[in-house]
Amino acid sequence: MRWALLSLLVAAPALAHYVPGERTVVVQAETSSVAVLVTYRPPAGVLGSLLAADAKRVEPARRTELVRALLAIRALAPLTLSLDGRNLPLEGMQVKLTDDPPGTGRPAVAVLVTAALPPGAHRLAVDVGDSPEPTVTEWLDHGGGRIASFGPRAAGVPFEGRGQLALTWSP
Repeated sequence: MRWALLSLLVAAPALAHYVPGERTVVVQAETSSVAVLVTYRPPAGVLGSLLAADAKRVEPARRTELVRALLAIRALAPLTLSLDGRNLPLEGMQVKLTDDPPGTGRPAVAVLVTAALPPGAHRLAVDVGDSPEPTVTEWLDHGGGRIASFGPRAAGVPFEGRGQLALTWSP
């Protein structure tokens, strides 16, 4: 009996293929707007199994909607998006469900949050908190010279893990 249990414990890792999760945050600064794109792929394993179990409890016509909503929540969970000291409005948020890698059936999500910037100075802060999945954050400057300050990295230079991306638009 012990040998059977031991052989199962040793054999299981050889049969399993773990794929880590990942999150990418890209902020695009425009002259009169801002767009934050968050892509998220959950890790294989327990989270994927729980997601599949939750989806099975829902009628087939609503499964895609449930998976899309759960992954969008998970994608945004470690992030705080604020514009001028207030939460970035999520009313115009768009969420797209996809496979990653394509054709595998492994769900992934892309979440796009946009906001118009009225004339004047503005400050956007994207705080990345703790997350079990690795997170890479970067920003792109399409601000036409309106970006007065930025940090912690210049446009197009990503940073990994926890941190805060701050952009300031000049008036």
